[in-house]
Amino acid sequence: MVCDILEKCKKNDVKYDVQLFKAEKFKKIEEKDVYYGLLPYDENVKRGIESNCILEIVRKDFIGFTQRYFEAIVFNKKLLSNNPAIKEMPYYNPDYMQYFEKVNDIDWEWVKEVDEVDYQYKGEFDPQNWEDKIIKIIEE
Repeated sequence: MVCDILEKCKKNDVKYDVQLFKAEKFKKIEEKDVYYGLLPYDENVKRGIESNCILEIVRKDFIGFTQRYFEAIVFNKKLLSNNPAIKEMPYYNPDYMQYFEKVNDIDWEWVKEVDEVDYQYKGEFDPQNWEDKIIKIIEE
């Protein structure tokens, strides 16, 4: 799927910056904007903030919240994901989040379009908020 997405990005004039975790599986991809392995977290955050759209590819059997989902909301970025669960998540907005099952499902014009994204995030993912919620549960 990654190779197909990179090919479609080129064909549709979409600038990309891809990070691949399972490097040995993808070593045949020789692209200058493909990073193999784990990026330092601060570099990962920087790349997310500078992006227009965050791409998330999860394994076939995965369903649930991901780091990319949280980053899209916190950074106010579009999210393109093959995770079907995004449609059921609290901040899902079809204007800002697109689900794809196959690469041919991707709307490349939507990906390229620079939109003003605003999830109206209220800080629920902040560690302090989680700590407050846990303390509240313990005290009840």
